[in-house]
Amino acid sequence: MDIEKVNSPAWSGEIKSILNDVEDGIFEKIIAQENSQLGGDWWYLKSNNEVAGLLWIMCEEDELLYKDQGEIAEISFCIRREFRSKGILNSLMEQMSDLVESNYTKATLILAIVKKTNPYLESISRTLLRNGYQRSENSGNIFLQKEIEKI
Repeated sequence: MDIEKVNSPAWSGEIKSILNDVEDGIFEKIIAQENSQLGGDWWYLKSNNEVAGLLWIMCEEDELLYKDQGEIAEISFCIRREFRSKGILNSLMEQMSDLVESNYTKATLILAIVKKTNPYLESISRTLLRNGYQRSENSGNIFLQKEIEKI
């Protein structure tokens, strides 16, 4: 699997197509005007040159939940239905630390927040835990986090 950064991500094309097809309970529905710019960094997850999914990363300080932690690389991802159960998430998690360390040098933690209503919660949790993430939760979400080892 290849990860390719989206230049000038906007609510159109592949991003809009993939996110409009997401099942209920995974994300809040995005309400945006056509071609409006999107925040954070967006990456295409490609399998055999086809866009199999999306990765979103927002790297910033979180003084509410992670005070004094420095910058947190919050991640979110979505894999197209026809590419699920084909190893895309495993491949993504194997590459995630290197991707964050290379592109977000101030990040000290990778954080994935998964809604408890997500029908894939258990398989996502198992995959991230297998890749060194730690799990905690609140009433509505599971927090999967992994510290970035600085050399």
